[in-house]
Amino acid sequence: MRQIPSLDQAFKGAKSVPEVIRNQIGLLNLEAKSNEITIFTRRLELYYSYITDKTLLKTQREFFEGFYHEIDEKYPDILFRLEGRRKSFISAYKKLWRADSYATMKDISGFRITLFGDDSEKLIKQCYTVMDLLFNYSLNAEEVEPCMATPLKDTKRSGNSSLLSEDIQPYVKDYIHNPKENGYQSLHMIFQAKLGYYFEVQIRTFDMHMHAEYGQASHAVYKKKYDELEFDRSLVNIPGYCIIGDKLYDWVGLEESQEILRRQKTF
Repeated sequence: MRQIPSLDQAFKGAKSVPEVIRNQIGLLNLEAKSNEITIFTRRLELYYSYITDKTLLKTQREFFEGFYHEIDEKYPDILFRLEGRRKSFISAYKKLWRADSYATMKDISGFRITLFGDDSEKLIKQCYTVMDLLFNYSLNAEEVEPCMATPLKDTKRSGNSSLLSEDIQPYVKDYIHNPKENGYQSLHMIFQAKLGYYFEVQIRTFDMHMHAEYGQASHAVYKKKYDELEFDRSLVNIPGYCIIGDKLYDWVGLEESQEILRRQKTF
């Protein structure tokens, strides 16, 4: 595979991340049309349509605002944080370049429900309770529907039976009873909005979250498998993005993921 296309020219004159994407699409369309570039350009067009769709963002926020209250009302003893983030453009750009990266369109936006408390065994059971609740809640939502899960990969079979209700097991990737080889644990489900776009939901305990963020299963380790992308940051002139000393401030989702929702219940 050829080297990932540079973004330096696309930054010139751009005042937002969507402008950078539009510029890059235009530049790629001027290149000699290899099949690889044509496919990559199409992926960028889909990514652009996803992040600029305000109706999708409204749908996601309304769905999870409602689900927050659903958990609170039906299981008042569950303490949790619900947060949503959108993958940064640089991260998505590198992933879209990979030959098998069509799947990345299903995790551009991700929502995570993290449960916490002092009883680990109880928390694990609550993860499955919340996933069951999420599935059933989605069946009554007009704009969102669950998708069948793909088979698990690189996991260590625990031998335990799943705590998921039988009818939703085909929709969930259960990394709690079948953790990844690096110890990663979580429950995953993909949803499709009626607009045609996908997003992922993860449910885990606080201890699982800490291992995924700072332990052996850290996303920083995972991302090393993707191609590096060097670009001239001095060319970036987007309001909400700057570097002071060695500190990056990125409120626009260029290099850092963008928070799109946060709710939590602590008592």
